[in-house]
Amino acid sequence: MPPKLNETGKNENDGRSPSLAPHTEYYIKGGDLYILLTPILYRVHSHFFIRESKFWRDELTGPSSLKEEPLRKGSTSSSAIILQEDPQKFDRLLWIFYNTQFGDYSKANLKDWITIIEYATKWDFPHVKELAIRHIQTHEMDPISRIRLYQDNKLPEKYLFPLYVQVASREEVLGLEESRKLGLETLVPIHQARERLRSPVPANNRMLSPIRTDLKPTDVVEIVSATFNISFADINATPGANVDGSPPSVNGKEEPLKTDPKKPPNRR
Repeated sequence: MPPKLNETGKNENDGRSPSLAPHTEYYIKGGDLYILLTPILYRVHSHFFIRESKFWRDELTGPSSLKEEPLRKGSTSSSAIILQEDPQKFDRLLWIFYNTQFGDYSKANLKDWITIIEYATKWDFPHVKELAIRHIQTHEMDPISRIRLYQDNKLPEKYLFPLYVQVASREEVLGLEESRKLGLETLVPIHQARERLRSPVPANNRMLSPIRTDLKPTDVVEIVSATFNISFADINATPGANVDGSPPSVNGKEEPLKTDPKKPPNRR
């Protein structure tokens, strides 16, 4: 839930403070809503905010359904609503309402649409959010970043599921930064899906992920060590150890691991 909107302090005059600078584009004659992103003062039409956002509607007029309800705040420059926002980003949201190209949004790039969807989520502009989604989907974006963006902005699963399939079925393993970006709650099921896609799943228990039958114990050790970027020198051993760390077999006989007696094993 966004924080409550603050108002500027009252003063004796209803005019603007000399220290405030009217926005060059969005200080609009006839606007009835004053918003301050210090030191920039906006004068826009409350109609768009009341019509498109329940959050703003409740803030500006309260839960009343009366169309002519007077504004509860922000109706004068001396009582302007203070927002702690980046003016350039806030301009992107206003551009949606005041775009003079009548439905042509081609000037907006991916960064613009990400800003717009973040505001639409924060302040509950559902139609603006739908518009942003449509345009974001037309832009190139790596699937990990897209998953993070969609989750942060609470998009329905229908947008996320194809991305989960894409990441689970790709050949490249997930990198460390990708894993951090996904977060644990998304990373774990994606890894589970990747395992099940790559190993035969028992018919009686689809939650199991059996190891490949063509792997030798020594193969497992080498794969795991490569995955964790751990060299055999780090564990003070030679290649060929079994999966449980026991010595490898040579001609059916167990051979002890070769270690350097002068170098104690690392403790992790």
